[in-house]
Amino acid sequence: MRILSAIAATLRSVFSAGRAVLSLPFRALGAIGGGGYALPPEDDEDEPVVAPSVPPAPVVDLQEVWRDHAIALQSWCADAVAMGGPMPIPPRLPRAVREWAPGLSPDECRAIYRSPETAVSAHLQGLFDIPGVRKVGRLPLANWPVDVADRLTDDAEPDLTVATLLAR
Repeated sequence: MRILSAIAATLRSVFSAGRAVLSLPFRALGAIGGGGYALPPEDDEDEPVVAPSVPPAPVVDLQEVWRDHAIALQSWCADAVAMGGPMPIPPRLPRAVREWAPGLSPDECRAIYRSPETAVSAHLQGLFDIPGVRKVGRLPLANWPVDVADRLTDDAEPDLTVATLLAR
């Protein structure tokens, strides 16, 4: 086995030397003729800068999006109180709100739909709290009483304004 290994090593070295000898004239011609690595092209500083052809993405007004979420939640709360229990959550609401809304009590739902849109939007974003309503987060499912729709009148004026929230 050692003999075969020695023969193979000898043949490899012979062919390697032959390859080096045969490539030597071509290397010499390449060096004489200016071959080899090419220099990178020079930078032309006089070329004008061209603006990209793709227009920038439009700016989205997130306050409008949160206002739409607040209106959808107020509508859901009003329907839930009118029907006497939680309704299916609108799928366009953010995931955190969808996990939070089924745990709201009837009194919290009343506080939400009686509040102005801006206050509900601020509560959903975590900027301000609506008094009597828990923060947005995962809540256990709420058990609603059977007569929730008849317990209180829903004709009361909202007592929550943005000014009272900012005063806190």
